[in-house]
Amino acid sequence: AASIDVPPNTLLVHALREHLALTGTHVGCDTSQCGACTVHVNGRATRSYVTPVSAAEGQKLVTIEAVTGGNDRVGKAVHNAWVAHDVAQCGYCQSGQIMSAAALLAVPTSGFWIALPLVVLIIRPPVNWSFCAILAIARSAWTQRP
Repeated sequence: AASIDVPPNTLLVHALREHLALTGTHVGCDTSQCGACTVHVNGRATRSYVTPVSAAEGQKLVTIEAVTGGNDRVGKAVHNAWVAHDVAQCGYCQSGQIMSAAALLAVPTSGFWIALPLVVLIIRPPVNWSFCAILAIARSAWTQRP
């Protein structure tokens, strides 16, 4: 657990990047629409660009570094599917997409066919992606989850 001394209205993304050197969470569009700033707060995908540190104080906060490099089996499964299916476009917002998909797939009551449309809505794939590619990525991540 890390502790920093910043004003309560400091945006969470800036606290993570500038004070804790956790640079996997990105600032993309300056509005949180692109999702590059997504982190998990108590297991829920949260846009850190519009979240002040005061809202995350005392909460369980997880960044992309912990999801792909730690003990998060769902996050690792999503990351592995991302790599296996060569999902990368420019890559800038991928950390947020992985965080959103991992949060959704970690919900124990989510069935694959219920989760799939939500994954598509959260990830917002580029127009040139086919539905089959999206389905393959979601299925691969779902079958690798614990």
